Amino acid sequence: MLASLSYLLLLAVLALGTVRYPAAAVAGVICMFGLEQWGQASGSSLAGHQAFTNIAIGSIVIVGIGMRLLRGPTLVARLPSTYWLVVALFTYAFLSILWTPDPSGAFDNWQRSYLYVITIVLATPLLCTAREDFVTALRWVVVVGGSICVAVLFFGHWGHRGLIIDALYEAEANPLALATVAGQAAITLMLFPVCKSRVLRWTAVVLLVPICLAVVVRTGSRGQLLAVLAAVAVAVPLSGARIRATRLISIPILLAALAAIAYASLGYFGGDADRWNYNLATNDVEGRLDMAAVLLAKSTASAEALLFGLGTSASYHLLGIYPHVVALEILGEEGLIGFGLFLAILAFCGRDLVRSFAHTDNDPAVRGALAALTGALVFHLLVSFKQGSMLLNPLLFMHAVLVPKLVLTMISTTTPKPAATVPADRFPNLLRS
Repeated sequence: MLASLSYLLLLAVLALGTVRYPAAAVAGVICMFGLEQWGQASGSSLAGHQAFTNIAIGSIVIVGIGMRLLRGPTLVARLPSTYWLVVALFTYAFLSILWTPDPSGAFDNWQRSYLYVITIVLATPLLCTAREDFVTALRWVVVVGGSICVAVLFFGHWGHRGLIIDALYEAEANPLALATVAGQAAITLMLFPVCKSRVLRWTAVVLLVPICLAVVVRTGSRGQLLAVLAAVAVAVPLSGARIRATRLISIPILLAALAAIAYASLGYFGGDADRWNYNLATNDVEGRLDMAAVLLAKSTASAEALLFGLGTSASYHLLGIYPHVVALEILGEEGLIGFGLFLAILAFCGRDLVRSFAHTDNDPAVRGALAALTGALVFHLLVSFKQGSMLLNPLLFMHAVLVPKLVLTMISTTTPKPAATVPADRFPNLLRS
């Protein structure tokens, strides 16, 4: 009963928060699949209505967009190039149903996923139109994501790797979805100043980061753990207006501390120790690459297939499932056209991150938001190399829109750094001539 009440309380807080702060709905989307699992594990009534959480979060996003429209700013303000590239990629992938080897199967996959794509990829980025919106969204990620991690770790009924969602049949929820929420919450806590008080911020970091990492370890999600470490290493330099040597030196120390916490979590909270066996991990990687190789061998058999791709969901027809490597899946199913769009999305993200250093913005919350969102982008990109498909990784493409959008917002509201000039009185004769 208490578990169900905590689930409903989180949903209610999110809904009320979105009325006041529309960007809070972004946190609901980021934490949706973890919240869904906690709800299903908390009671049989919710376990029997698997779509309830998705509908609730979708409704909260609609409320957020409605509140945003009532307050004036246009929803399409400062949409970055990546937004339209993402639209182009998904549109092209959908049109490739026309030549995919199993059109009915591909259409069924899209029918199961299109609402997630519309809600997460296309609608959610519209909720952030000002710098303060990104800050608000990440504060809510810490609150909601941190609460979910505390709830599932200490009060959840665990099976082998995931939460038990059906006590009668001992059915487990997908552990990777829960680990993804915990991983992003940990990244946000480490890179984003959740509040102005340093004491409160570091208290949250010290208490919640180990809990988030413990959830990742408890689910046996090797890829998520490594992605957290890599994301923090990449994004730490972005947390300040300038790249400082002290910040770079702190990276290996921080990574060592996180690795130590993860190792301690394995011994304290339990989990499948065999999941961390090197040989098992290597075999899993090789299995994914073998599936991708089969897809690519078929897609490179002709110039037409290489250029246009085999068509969306062609991997299901060839392999019975997606190859678990999104970049190679796009190359095989959408060809060089789709793969070019995917690379362009990543290239424009990198370009905008470089541009962010040319503008003075010493607000630690904004810089922290940029670092946290960039870390989340890196995190989801790395995770996409070991799980899911293009349709099942909407958070990757959502962050590929949010990061450049924050940079555009920073550029439009800050003054560029002045170019270096030489004082006029140093060359008086030159001036007189």
